[in-house]
Amino acid sequence: MTDKTGTSAGQPTEVGSVFVSNYPPYASWRPDAVAEAVRILAMPPARGTPLGLYIHIPFCRVRCKFCYFKVYTEVDSSRIRSYLSGLSKEVEMLAATPAVTGRPLQFIYFGGGTPPLSAQGS
Repeated sequence: MTDKTGTSAGQPTEVGSVFVSNYPPYASWRPDAVAEAVRILAMPPARGTPLGLYIHIPFCRVRCKFCYFKVYTEVDSSRIRSYLSGLSKEVEMLAATPAVTGRPLQFIYFGGGTPPLSAQGS
């Protein structure tokens, strides 16, 4: 199994094997920040504000040296299905908020572990 950095437990950290950036930053992932996120999602956006969607698929067969995304290796298909089910529910929930509803998407970007996983088959 892997640890929270996506590397195998007990393995030395190598260049590129640690998640170094994300949005929002980890500093905002606190219980006291939830109210602010809810407040923002409850407000309509400024007219003409573009909307994009980033969907992170954090599952890989191996961690690439160049990758800085949060990924997990050695995850079974039931955990992947559970993640995708939760992701789908979250997208539906956000689509119903005043900040998002009725706005056309300008782009959808899929990132994370998708290429290595699909390149080796699943």
